[in-house]
Amino acid sequence: MINYRLSLYTFFSLLIYLTSEGVNAQENTLQALLMNVKNKQQQSMQINKERETAFLAEQSQQKKLLFKAEEAFRDVQAQNQPLLQETIKNDQTIQELNEELASEIEALGDIYSVLNSFTNEISKDLTQSMIHGQFPQRQQILTELNNKQTLPTLAQISQFWFTLLHQMIETSYIAQFPAKVIDQKGNTKEQEVTRIGTFTAFSEGKYLTWLPLSQEFLVLQRQPSTKLTQIAENFSLSSSTIQPIVIDPSQGKLLAMLTEKPLLNEHVQSGGIVGYIILTLGALGAMLIFYRFIYLWLIQKQIMRQLANIDSPQESNPLGRIMLTAISSQANHSQLEYELDEAILKEVTPLERGHGFLKVLTGVAPLLGLLGTITGMIETFQLMSLYGTGDAKLMSSGISQALVTTALGLIVAIPLLFGHNIITTRSKRIVHLLDEQCAGLMAKFFERLPQSKLNELENS
Repeated sequence: MINYRLSLYTFFSLLIYLTSEGVNAQENTLQALLMNVKNKQQQSMQINKERETAFLAEQSQQKKLLFKAEEAFRDVQAQNQPLLQETIKNDQTIQELNEELASEIEALGDIYSVLNSFTNEISKDLTQSMIHGQFPQRQQILTELNNKQTLPTLAQISQFWFTLLHQMIETSYIAQFPAKVIDQKGNTKEQEVTRIGTFTAFSEGKYLTWLPLSQEFLVLQRQPSTKLTQIAENFSLSSSTIQPIVIDPSQGKLLAMLTEKPLLNEHVQSGGIVGYIILTLGALGAMLIFYRFIYLWLIQKQIMRQLANIDSPQESNPLGRIMLTAISSQANHSQLEYELDEAILKEVTPLERGHGFLKVLTGVAPLLGLLGTITGMIETFQLMSLYGTGDAKLMSSGISQALVTTALGLIVAIPLLFGHNIITTRSKRIVHLLDEQCAGLMAKFFERLPQSKLNELENS
């Protein structure tokens, strides 16, 4: 292998020499060239031998270092063997502790989840109760307990339990305490509030509702009936141990709904222009009934007074005028009958005046109610075609008009029908009384006739 390398080296050296010394090739001889190559070869061999000796010396030194490193590794490994066993043991212990910790966390997580759900629900009920207005300081307890960043402490849980117990106890009490109250104009001031358990609260004779968001009491915009407000005012002022009071089991919601009930003028406004027309006709008919009732009552009194004094007829009443007609008549019996009939007809017209118009009003009122119903339903269907059926409030105006106008038409027509019947019956009674008196007058006329004249009338 070395001879092969030397041959290659000699070849390349000769090639280099021939290349570099080509110009002076004529001056050198083959013997000089051979000696030069031989010298170069010996120098190369000496260099390679020195390198090989250095490599073998370094290889021996590397073996010694490797042996020392292996001995050091074995010493370190022998020293680390107890630590390795301890590490394995520690790993097993850590795994067991982790398993135990996971089990504890799972159990604690279930407890915390149940506690969190329970406290959130109960806290909402506590803040919505009007008792919270009397004890606003417990809001801090609820806020700390519902803090999601930290777990509740045992002291906080115990305080929460005490708050629940206090809430149950206060539910059975009637208490008076100062609190912030928002009046009907939106002004906030501190007033003395009377609380009946968790059901009803009032101040200065006005019922209140509790606002959980602002932690204030609000005066109902519309108070209940005067009877209920008077009960609240009497309860606040009375020192007696037993007093009637209004209890709202829905904690103010029923009172609020009661105050939201539309008033009479709001019902009328929802009926629209048709509703106003019906009420106008109803008022006109009511005035006509009242006027005719008073008129017929006065006429009947005058007639009864005339009957009490039948011998002195008066011009101021129908019966007196008919009697005067019979007395002043010089006609025979047939003509007298016609004259009395004519006198009765003259008196019947004033007695029945306005009855036809009142009958028309009685029939028109329900028809107008039906008209309002139709127009209200038309408006409702138009809104449904524009906005759909998703929002019932948009259709409430048309439905209100449809129902209110129908109700107004019936409300007006029924009393008018009864009124028309009353005055018609009274006028017919007066006319019947006049007919009876006319028959009496005819009988008296025949009594004045001689017997011969009566015989002639019978034969004729």
